[in-house]
Amino acid sequence: MIVYGCRPVLMDASVLVRFLRVLRADLLSRHPRYRFMVTEHIHGQFRDCYPDQTNGLAVGLAENHVEATEVNAADELETFARLRDAREFASAECAAIAAAHHRHWPLAIEDKTVATLADAHCPGLHIEDSASLMKALVRAGVLKSSAANDIRKTWKKHGSTRFPFVGLADGLAQAHRN
Repeated sequence: MIVYGCRPVLMDASVLVRFLRVLRADLLSRHPRYRFMVTEHIHGQFRDCYPDQTNGLAVGLAENHVEATEVNAADELETFARLRDAREFASAECAAIAAAHHRHWPLAIEDKTVATLADAHCPGLHIEDSASLMKALVRAGVLKSSAANDIRKTWKKHGSTRFPFVGLADGLAQAHRN
């Protein structure tokens, strides 16, 4: 169940797929700070790039772990077109970046190169990734550190999402020291 009042965040497919692959989309609706939004363009990206996860996307939407939003404001559509013309992004990425930029919402995206390019085209984007989302879940007590590390290991085993530290608990300790 989505906790309304949490700040919306636009989610790229790369982050959503990581939660779907470990069958933990429920963690998204329990996030302490965000409620996760996906644009209508994500359906095409799932069909083309993640066909094994299309059912997970449908279930995530039906169970309100994520919500759909449309990119239809004039300024969002203009930015979407500009990003598509740059030929550096997929359509779903263009939609998520444009909406996040104009709505002043964070963007959850895994690909660091795409995140850097997105910030170059739309300066000031607040970027989140799987690691930052997981750390917030652990800090809030939604997920135990050991469970988060198990998820991290699964992601790593399947070539997805490399946290920038050895273990999630180490990263949390490091974050608390900073």
